[in-house]
Amino acid sequence: MQTWQDLKDQSDSDIERVLFEIIKNVLPNAMCFGEETSPPFQTAEGVTAFLIDPVDGSHNRERGLPYYSVCIAQYDLGRVSCSMVFVPEWATLYLALEGRAYRSTPFGMDEIKVRAPVPPPDRAISVFKRQFLSGGNYPEKIRTISCSSIELCLVAQGALDAFVDQTGYEKQCDIAAALYILTAAGGHYHYDCPVDPLSGADPDWLRPRRLIAASQEVYLDEYSWNP
Repeated sequence: MQTWQDLKDQSDSDIERVLFEIIKNVLPNAMCFGEETSPPFQTAEGVTAFLIDPVDGSHNRERGLPYYSVCIAQYDLGRVSCSMVFVPEWATLYLALEGRAYRSTPFGMDEIKVRAPVPPPDRAISVFKRQFLSGGNYPEKIRTISCSSIELCLVAQGALDAFVDQTGYEKQCDIAAALYILTAAGGHYHYDCPVDPLSGADPDWLRPRRLIAASQEVYLDEYSWNP
């Protein structure tokens, strides 16, 4: 089996193909979908489906920045049942299973939870870069690393209080795995789509959409886009 070190200099589509092969070796009847090579995402009764983003944050990877990840969400009976976000440069694996979220590093594995409520000046949020550059004024501390899956996991582990993309750049394959980890850690989200990405297939699954994710449900209204 190839390691990440073997794969990291290959294209996104090559990485996606290898991930498909690994899954099919274990679950021959599973359906695999990824934004690089496969047909539209769908789920089917009685069939396990995997939704994969082989490299979220490709632009960071190409520039030598350590902010990119491999995302895999497993759907059973049409809903996400478990997921993982692997951040190679951090040697960190985020995963969620049976309603609990974890972070695994070379120092061990621990369960993660979102941060408790704090007033705006004490919050740390991540804002999608185009929105940030447009001149938005926030009392919160702004952090942005331009990799949605990692930023969602940082909300899940309590390092950030919210991730805000009011511009609309989030596809289901980019965020499904990380959103499941976020909800397992106690977080909340609002995705600008008629289909919940954790319980169905977006018919326009590669369309970028707006997303707000937060440690507290009340924050969703505070950072929401206008209806």
